[in-house]
Amino acid sequence: MSQNLRSPASASPKLRPSSGFPAVSERLLEAFGLQPPLGLRPYGLAVEDLDIEFSQPLRPQLEIDVLAACTRDAQGSDIDPEFFWHLGVSQRTAALLKLVALEVGPTLTMTVTCPQESCQQTMEVAIALAALEQLQANASQDMTTVSLGQQQLRLRRPTGQDQLAWLTQASQGQPPAPETMVYALLVDPPAETELPPAWPDLDQALDQLDPLVNFSLAVTCPHCGQSAQPAIDLGAWALQALQRVQQRLIETVHHLACHYHWSEATILALPAWRRHRYLTLIDREPVY
Repeated sequence: MSQNLRSPASASPKLRPSSGFPAVSERLLEAFGLQPPLGLRPYGLAVEDLDIEFSQPLRPQLEIDVLAACTRDAQGSDIDPEFFWHLGVSQRTAALLKLVALEVGPTLTMTVTCPQESCQQTMEVAIALAALEQLQANASQDMTTVSLGQQQLRLRRPTGQDQLAWLTQASQGQPPAPETMVYALLVDPPAETELPPAWPDLDQALDQLDPLVNFSLAVTCPHCGQSAQPAIDLGAWALQALQRVQQRLIETVHHLACHYHWSEATILALPAWRRHRYLTLIDREPVY
């Protein structure tokens, strides 16, 4: 078959966002000159989706690569990747979960392991995206207050920039101490000598700011019958789901290229529904 298709072979198709980006502060939008609402288009439709390397070691960078590829402003324009480094970690996770939902629907099915030492069996749990979105919406503030004796200290949520700084220090053999990380998150902090290494309300305060980070789900294990609260890394789960989408796209390109001898650019310039139609026709062909 001829390689001459009506879709341009040298450019990705114009993809319109089909889902709203999680809420972002007006201050941050203004800082990057962005007009709301921001939108997300499904992952796994465009040539830039194949450029993302899921095996890269720096997870925040991977998450930002995915989001930068799939997020558009109100005019449909690309967004400076630096914008995503300023988001809270839960905000990034919420956006990744919405990308997965565009693929699988509003109910996210995950496999978790029973934390009971005598069990350790796997089970499937279903979580409504709307429930996670509400959890994130309830934590829309950028700061919270924690008590240190009689003193009230303001604590901001960690961003991708904080993660990058901490991971860079760790890669250089100088991982920051927990108290140093906490000090970096304090707004108008006192002298470091006045801070204890930890205080009881700290973990709870951070969980309130970023509820999708240290996420756990109350379930009853179908194997042992015990109540359990397994921890779920929602961000890692979302990345695994999106990596499977990328693998299916690679397999689609391979299948069509082998059959029609089209280039990768030509195949990826086709709308997804046309790719699917060609694959259906290939499957219908008799095998001799």
